[in-house]
Amino acid sequence: MRETDFQFIERVLALRYPQSQISLLQANSDDRIKEVLYIARALFTDIQKSPYRERIIVVLDSVHSAGLPGQIAALGIPEENIVRWSKNGIEHLYPPAVLDGIFNGGGQLTITDTDLVPTFLGT
Repeated sequence: MRETDFQFIERVLALRYPQSQISLLQANSDDRIKEVLYIARALFTDIQKSPYRERIIVVLDSVHSAGLPGQIAALGIPEENIVRWSKNGIEHLYPPAVLDGIFNGGGQLTITDTDLVPTFLGT
C-alpha cells in the first residue's frame, strides 16, 4: 500500500467513525499480513477468545495469494471481517467526483498492463 493509499483509508475511517479510535496497519504484502496476524495472536493469546476478535478487519486487493483468506480465517479472523475488493487497487474506490476533478471530466478510470499511465475514458 502506498502512503497516499494509507492516508486515504485513514481519512475515510476517521470521517465514517469519528467517535472511534482506529489503528490502521499497513501490511504491503500477503506474507506481511500473516506476520502481523501472528503478532496479534501472540499479543491476545487466542484471537478466537479475544474481545478484539470482531474489531480486526483485513482488506485484500482482488489479486492475492491462493488460499490467503482461508489462512487468515485459520488465524482466528472471522470470515466476515476479511474484505476482498472486487478490483485490484484503491484507485478504483476513489469517489467519481474526485476523479472528475483530477481528470477534468466524467468517465471511468481504466488501468491496463500495457499502460504506464492510467487512462481516463469519458462517458
